[in-house]
Amino acid sequence: MQFGSGDLTIDLSGTFTDQDGDTLALTASSGDASIARVNIIGTNVVVTPIAIGATNISITADDGKGGLVTDSFILTVNGPIQTNAMFFFGDGADVQSVTKDVPVAPFLRFDYFTRTRFTNGTLVISLEGITATTSDSVNIDGWRSIDASEISEDGHTLTFTGINFSGDIAFEMHNKTYSEGTYIIRAQGDADGIGTTYSADNRTITVNAK
Repeated sequence: MQFGSGDLTIDLSGTFTDQDGDTLALTASSGDASIARVNIIGTNVVVTPIAIGATNISITADDGKGGLVTDSFILTVNGPIQTNAMFFFGDGADVQSVTKDVPVAPFLRFDYFTRTRFTNGTLVISLEGITATTSDSVNIDGWRSIDASEISEDGHTLTFTGINFSGDIAFEMHNKTYSEGTYIIRAQGDADGIGTTYSADNRTITVNAK
């Protein structure tokens, strides 16, 4: 399979079936993430090109009862490659706020680096000039689609509860058009519940897209 810029979405509905009718969990991996990255969103596999080249894409269906099947194909990225805008809350350092200049692109990613382990914690993301939908993705110890119950304020607020994780929490915003301008993203995290040991963690990114 060959393609160039922009995400490639492949509908896997009906590709894998279970003779007992068990629900199948889908996972996907790229043999070379420097060429293309893959995510499972619902029953779709979304492939994002990174660089020109070829890589093996593997998709696995698991019924959770020992039934496991994997299919794969060679993906060739032939360009041109769309520049992705990626920005971070302090690159993992103890930074309260940061300003980033990024290229205008139809794909945005931002990462929140936890300062301590979340234990039944809460993370609230506030977006100005950007809206989130269930087509977007979050990685909290594994990529998944953002659930409708986690979205409020017409897509300007994301709330994640019951987090038990330490590390990089990433967000990917897909299929949007971002014009030149300034966008503000705020994160408020509480590692173990409001009013308990760890105080709230507030951080801000100001994104200058141009």
